[in-house]
Amino acid sequence: MTPEVDRELHRGGGLVAVSAIGASLAVWLSIPSEGELAFMRYKAGQFADAEQTYQRRIADGDASVAVLVPLVHIYLDKGEADRAVALMETYLAAHPDDMKGHELLATANWQAGRLADYQRQLEILNGASPTPARLRELAGLYGHHGDSKKQFQALQRLAGAADITVAERIQLAHLQLRQGDAAAAARSLGTLTGSELAPLDVHSRTTHFQVLLALGRLDQAAQALTGFAADPAAAPVLFNDLANAYAAAQRAADGLRPFAYFRAVRPLPEVEGAWARLAATARREAEVMTWLTTQGPLGRPLLEDLYHIASDSNQTQLAVASAQRLFDQAPALETQRRLAMALLAAGRDDHALIYLRELVPDDPRMASLYVTTLQRLGEHAELGHYLRARLAGGQASEDDRRKTAFDLLAQGQRDAALEIFLSLAEAHGPDHPDVRELFFLWGPRPGDAALAWVQRRAEHAAGPERIVWLQHLMDLGGGAERVARMFEAGPPPGGAAATDIYLQALVATNNHARLADLLRDLLPHASDPARLRRYAGLAQGTGDTALAGVAYARLLSAVPDDGEALRWMGLAALSRQDHKAAAAYLERYLQGGPADLEAAHAMATALTNLGDDRRAAAYYRRTLELAEAQAVPGYAARLAVAASLDRLGRVAEAVAAYEQLHQDFPDDAAMLGEYAAMLYRNGLLERLRQVTAAR
Repeated sequence: MTPEVDRELHRGGGLVAVSAIGASLAVWLSIPSEGELAFMRYKAGQFADAEQTYQRRIADGDASVAVLVPLVHIYLDKGEADRAVALMETYLAAHPDDMKGHELLATANWQAGRLADYQRQLEILNGASPTPARLRELAGLYGHHGDSKKQFQALQRLAGAADITVAERIQLAHLQLRQGDAAAAARSLGTLTGSELAPLDVHSRTTHFQVLLALGRLDQAAQALTGFAADPAAAPVLFNDLANAYAAAQRAADGLRPFAYFRAVRPLPEVEGAWARLAATARREAEVMTWLTTQGPLGRPLLEDLYHIASDSNQTQLAVASAQRLFDQAPALETQRRLAMALLAAGRDDHALIYLRELVPDDPRMASLYVTTLQRLGEHAELGHYLRARLAGGQASEDDRRKTAFDLLAQGQRDAALEIFLSLAEAHGPDHPDVRELFFLWGPRPGDAALAWVQRRAEHAAGPERIVWLQHLMDLGGGAERVARMFEAGPPPGGAAATDIYLQALVATNNHARLADLLRDLLPHASDPARLRRYAGLAQGTGDTALAGVAYARLLSAVPDDGEALRWMGLAALSRQDHKAAAAYLERYLQGGPADLEAAHAMATALTNLGDDRRAAAYYRRTLELAEAQAVPGYAARLAVAASLDRLGRVAEAVAAYEQLHQDFPDDAAMLGEYAAMLYRNGLLERLRQVTAAR
């Protein structure tokens, strides 16, 4: 309920109470003679006699207005409002359109303290004949009953009738703001002057302040609060609301100006706390520090706010002071932790260490800070004692042991850390982070003890884990020999994956003979193209071209157009002077048109040896085209170009190409032999003598 309504409701009667006896009787019908007598008794103050007369007439069936109205007033004058209400409700049940009756019932309800019923009668009266006074009364009642929707509608109608007070405008703006219509609230509020606000009570002025604050008009809100800040009825929370709003708007420095006045006229803890928060936000560290020294015990929420504000803005001394006050007033793990953190941030490690020592046993989160602080302070003896004690008794968790290992590493105690990681790795599979950390500490070439540990894990593992352990052993320097010996003693189960690792071990140990034997055993049973291709590559690595040929032949059986196999088989056939087979393989390979200079030249060479000069010429030309496409042709490409130019009859160009090769590679006997043959074939005997004489 608004203050105006509250005052109205305590004046002794509602607005409709102006419906006096004289007015009612003057308008309504004449009274019979007995009624005149009763009325005269009533006017003379003889209420008992008058009441008896009216009650007798009602008992005789006379429920006319002339009887009811005087009797109702008698009841009201006697303070028997409930009897008056009952009488008027009975009458209005039969005469619902009698507005005078509704006025009288409203008065009776008011006097009986039945505000809800009074409100309903006002609504009926206002519906029949709306007036600003009734709307205002209803708006107050709606506010009193918390019916903001109806209160809003009533205030809107008052505003539409241009008969709205300043307090009602403020209340309307407040309701509009609650509905999310800030623009309408701003219009309703308008610009109120000090003279308009001065007569208002604290409730209305508080609402005005809150609306301004919600609209973001911080300076106007500060001015509004200044107008009634000295009033004891002004809630202390308002000052904190204003401070928070300035802080949220990042205008803390501006917000401090009105607080100079607030602190003078309302020396309350809440006002002081609001100023302190705002000053800390404005980074007035020295001022807040001075203020703290003058204060007695402060509330925990305020000290926590000051601590967080100072910590977030790097005001380290204020953070320490706030945390110290918190701890002194409420010693506990959390307040002690904050104090230690503040001291560390302020660079006061020695002081922080005092609290960290006490925290670590009960707050494991502080362990890393404790260790770091000991390291910074050079307290190596205490650090070593702590790390050893952390593992004493064997009750430490894996996480604790792991943290200890890392801390030992930070101290340069690699061997001690390695021992812990070794114990951790014992409980985990080959892909666990502890195992990876162990391998990292060992380095690429660990000692025999480390290799033996991995070998043992591989021997006792099963399934996929065994393969991973074997691969780990292979990847460690010196591990390949152990893997090879494990397989020679009897291949462990693991299928193709285990065999692949054995192959890797044979390659790594250069055991070509055993590798070739193993490949001969494997090839007859292999059909997977990728595996056959790998076997062929391994066979080439042993230098056994026949074995490589077997692998590639099986690959071609599985994939007839496999380019790698066709190319290798063609070049191999050419090297053993099987020109027909070479041409057959290489032609199939080159049908797809790969940009392969070596293969093109080999094909041309095979065709030349087969006497097919026409087809050979096409491949010699292709060789030259591919060489020209190379930015910087290599030695093999340049040699192929020289030979191709010769075969195409471009002798002068061929000589020039061979000459350049001879200058760049004067000791290359194979190239020189080709050059000499070319000179002889073309009858350039003088140059041939010069070239051979030079050797």
